[in-house]
Amino acid sequence: MTYRLLALDLDGTVVKQDLTISPRVKDAVERVLEKGVVVTLATGRVFGSALRCAQELGIRVPIISSQGAMIRAPHKRPLAEWTIPLTLVHRLIAVAREAGLKLSAYVGDTLCLESQSSWVYPPSVEVRVVEDLSSSLPGEPHKMRFEGDEQLIWALASLLSEQFRGLLNLARPDPFSLQATHREASKGQGLAYLARHLGIPREEVMAIGDYDNDVDMVVWAGLGVAVGSASPRLLAVADEVVPPLDEEGATVAMERYILK
Repeated sequence: MTYRLLALDLDGTVVKQDLTISPRVKDAVERVLEKGVVVTLATGRVFGSALRCAQELGIRVPIISSQGAMIRAPHKRPLAEWTIPLTLVHRLIAVAREAGLKLSAYVGDTLCLESQSSWVYPPSVEVRVVEDLSSSLPGEPHKMRFEGDEQLIWALASLLSEQFRGLLNLARPDPFSLQATHREASKGQGLAYLARHLGIPREEVMAIGDYDNDVDMVVWAGLGVAVGSASPRLLAVADEVVPPLDEEGATVAMERYILK
């Protein structure tokens, strides 16, 4: 199969813990682009933060950011975006307060939260500490993020799945957080939207990821790839598994399935 569109997750897939991208990944992406394949990013990061990585990799097409809530090319208006209605935002705030969990809201590239967090946020995120999320948001958020103990996050995911079924998309980007987005916003739906926009059929799309929030993207793609360090849930649904991040798994995937 010839793949014409490649979607890359960032953190845990091509971006290391020190927030760098290896020279081998950069070289592989460059060769994939030279072959005429469209390369995009599909990440939970906000657009501004994802854009830095896109520029580093030489990607100029629309990228999928904020867990699928925004599809936007560099220096362009959003191709598409979805935000969470404030009525649902207020319900999520109430759930967070009752559970004693930290909750933050991402409005564009602005992160709003009620108290400083120990979480390390990627570059290009404007952090704004507000007195009350219920009344101080600058607009409808593209995504909201719960942070807490791993067991509490698992329980919360189950609870919210019941309470917000058909209203929101929920995804776990790591063991200690849960993200909520508009029901039409996920990496998989974002990739499907972009593929249609580019006129590329599903069978000619390849996606690489590492965690639960990549599941619907990896399932939707014609070839869904998980790096070896991926979560058990993603490993269970991936078509192919490559070495982990620290063994250049994404590079191996590009060389094996596109550059061979």
